Amino acid sequence: MKLKKAVGLRIRDTRTRVGLTQQKLSDEIERSVETIRSIERGATAPGFETLERLSKTFGVPVRDFFDFGGADASINSRRLQLMGTLLDAVPQLDDDGLELAVKMLETLVQQRSASNHESDS
Repeated sequence: MKLKKAVGLRIRDTRTRVGLTQQKLSDEIERSVETIRSIERGATAPGFETLERLSKTFGVPVRDFFDFGGADASINSRRLQLMGTLLDAVPQLDDDGLELAVKMLETLVQQRSASNHESDS
């Protein structure tokens, strides 16, 4: 995965995690919504000033946009791609569908956690 795409996905993930819409983020960092969309899609790379504004708005260091967590970049790239797919699907769900998706993910996490504890024993 190209760096612009990976950084864009990381920015989108952070934005959604802190609960900002693209419009609200664009207002906060004084950039157009089109610029935010382009960055999140990986079509353009954010400049230094935009990265600083994103960092301040999100309350995270700039390096977090580039930290893909480890030596095996292919795993992290795959993870970012999957996270992007999940985030793309969310707007297509109504409230009931979103609630069901959250419950399914929580169940999956609990099952994985229980499985990990069993294998530790």
